[in-house]
Amino acid sequence: YFDNSVFDFYVSLFNGASFAPFSYQTIKNHKAIIDYANHIKPTIWFSVPSMLVYLLTTKSFKTSDLQNLRVFTFGGEGFPKPKLKKLYEIFGHRVRFVNVYGPTECTCICSSYDISEHDFENMLSLAPLGRIAPNFKTVILSSGSDNEGELCLGGLHVGLGYYNDVERTENSFILNPQNNAIKEIVYKTGDLVRIDATGLLHFIGRVDNQIKHMGYRIELEEIEAAFNTLEYVNECGVIYKKMKIGGGILAFLSVRGHTEVESIQSDVQQILPPYMLPKSIKILSSLPKNNNGKIDRVALKKI
Repeated sequence: YFDNSVFDFYVSLFNGASFAPFSYQTIKNHKAIIDYANHIKPTIWFSVPSMLVYLLTTKSFKTSDLQNLRVFTFGGEGFPKPKLKKLYEIFGHRVRFVNVYGPTECTCICSSYDISEHDFENMLSLAPLGRIAPNFKTVILSSGSDNEGELCLGGLHVGLGYYNDVERTENSFILNPQNNAIKEIVYKTGDLVRIDATGLLHFIGRVDNQIKHMGYRIELEEIEAAFNTLEYVNECGVIYKKMKIGGGILAFLSVRGHTEVESIQSDVQQILPPYMLPKSIKILSSLPKNNNGKIDRVALKKI
């Protein structure tokens, strides 16, 4: 059910490569994952970052692992820089790291970016998404800067809509507001992005994760990035929950050792301004994941 499985299947077939799926039982055991990977000797690894973070936090990787690997490819969610750096320090001297981006509705991958040491100079930001492939059309919906806003994508790879869901289709697949000549459909990704002077696309956050709190406009991803810089944090998910009076920013963490909430609050206060500090911090043994292996923020709201 992960959209990128389409990419896995067809790219393997079209390039004469063998394709090695991992069983559900295997991926629940971090040692079994690495043992199996070493056995099949892959040249390309492709997964969501959460899988790689899981293997890093369980200290599963050794420098002697994956001797045939040429490329680590990851996408589907942001890869926290501190965790990415740890993986890069283990394998970066011999393995290429590629961050890929693209929504399901646009047939998955529409941009890619090669990670280098330069990307770890700023540990609070996510790695760039790269440049949009030439067979896609980029439209930025913004009330302010032309280089920052919601990303819309057009082109032959964009889907026709959602099956049997006219209302959702009309809301997401819209006429290109920048094209007055012909009827052209673009897909509203829901991703807030910034295009820099070199043409690189940078992920800012999700439209539905942008909140107005205490008079400030906040991207929840910025708060997650701050928590992820703390050495003892394994994973972090931040949500905004409406309450009887106003609303609250809630942070959920899995951590190493017996780190106290008071200590975490003290550390994160050194990074974030007061208006971005969570109303509460809850420590979990692990964060819930959805079927695609990503952090499940819907499940977090039910906790």
